[in-house]
Amino acid sequence: MRPDSPFTATVETDLRNLVNAEESFFADHVEYSSILEDLRFHPSVGVRVTMQGATPRTWSAIATHPELPDWVCGIYVGGVAPHNPDQNQAEPTWWNR
Repeated sequence: MRPDSPFTATVETDLRNLVNAEESFFADHVEYSSILEDLRFHPSVGVRVTMQGATPRTWSAIATHPELPDWVCGIYVGGVAPHNPDQNQAEPTWWNR
């Protein structure tokens, strides 16, 4: 399930862009980073992205938007536990707070 809002696409796009930023960083450094500045990643206005951790081979993050106060969107890559059992790797997935 996902929120019915024009802000949903913005959050999902930001998380997909984060995947690209992490993959670019990985190509240069052979590891992922949990520091958004290292990734040269800047979320859209209103979107707050929080890295939940990164190892050399895995990472996960969540994103929120003030217009979607009851929702969180998460994404992960690698062998970390998904935020939700139905979540696929590198795919933004929504859940209620």
